[in-house]
Amino acid sequence: ILNLDYGYTMSALKHLACHEGYPGHFLHLAIREDKVGRGEMPLDAALVVTSSASSALFEGIAENGIDFLAWVEEPADVLALALNRLRSAARINAAWMIHGEGHSPDDAVTYLMESCFKPRAWAESRVAFLTHPLRAPFIFAYWYGDMAVHELWQRVSPARRSAFWDYLYHHMHTPATLAAYWT
Repeated sequence: ILNLDYGYTMSALKHLACHEGYPGHFLHLAIREDKVGRGEMPLDAALVVTSSASSALFEGIAENGIDFLAWVEEPADVLALALNRLRSAARINAAWMIHGEGHSPDDAVTYLMESCFKPRAWAESRVAFLTHPLRAPFIFAYWYGDMAVHELWQRVSPARRSAFWDYLYHHMHTPATLAAYWT
């Protein structure tokens, strides 16, 4: 399902396809489901529990999918990735504005519109996420997971990428355990 209330560039669509599909959430969940079915992972590995210890890696894998595929082909893709990371950081700032500094949701909407170069409807939907009692803490998983996976991915040599993907997709991790045990 694609929300057509927002405009998408080709680069944004590529990122979205990688995040939600391959090699992102769809692939990650399919691997987990298969391993659970074969008894190689515990039953709870097939669940995605919001705001749990492994949430950040679940999002980090998805956020880095376009890099995993080496699908950053042109300057527009590089710019889109930078803009995506800027927007992710801005969402963290907006969450802190509301929950840490006591700003109103309207202040956060204005901040997101100005810092993310997006229309009001987009900013309002992000603030709705940030103010939802169950979903609000999950916003940190996107940023932290992206940075944790990206930092390691930048250090993985082309010869070791297959081993990295195997380790990343086939084991349950937190950002700390991934960094500590991937060698």
